[in-house]
Amino acid sequence: MIQRKQTLFILAMVICNCLLLFIPVADVIHNNLSTHVYLVPFAGTEPVSTMGHFTAIALNFIALLLSFAIIFLYKNRKLQIQLTWLTILIWVTLGLMMWLCPFVVRTEDVQGIIMKYLTACISIPAVISGWLAIRHIQKDIDLLKSADRIR
Repeated sequence: MIQRKQTLFILAMVICNCLLLFIPVADVIHNNLSTHVYLVPFAGTEPVSTMGHFTAIALNFIALLLSFAIIFLYKNRKLQIQLTWLTILIWVTLGLMMWLCPFVVRTEDVQGIIMKYLTACISIPAVISGWLAIRHIQKDIDLLKSADRIR
């Protein structure tokens, strides 16, 4: 049952999670140099992260782990649907956070923060693929119910 269509849609959500790790979410002008801000924790003397940045990082990794778990829960389809709805909720939250929350604390050294809204748009295909996965899981449930009625 792992080779079903819904697995491809859930893998699309996993790919979107991985894309968030490699696409910059903002540019920060720090000491007259432009620095890319990714959805990974800062290290060193870079600009200071906000609580929203750490929350977005945690939500991204929770969604990534949850998506992998959903793939292997093919025997418990009801739980698979519920966890996919939870993952969609996490994606909507992530998209809104990337669009509205600043991820860097403004200090004297940080002259400007330029947000990149492309990363917020990554949540749209993730939500659509999650909805399609739910739809195909529900089709599997209906197919099994109709087979049980025939017996």
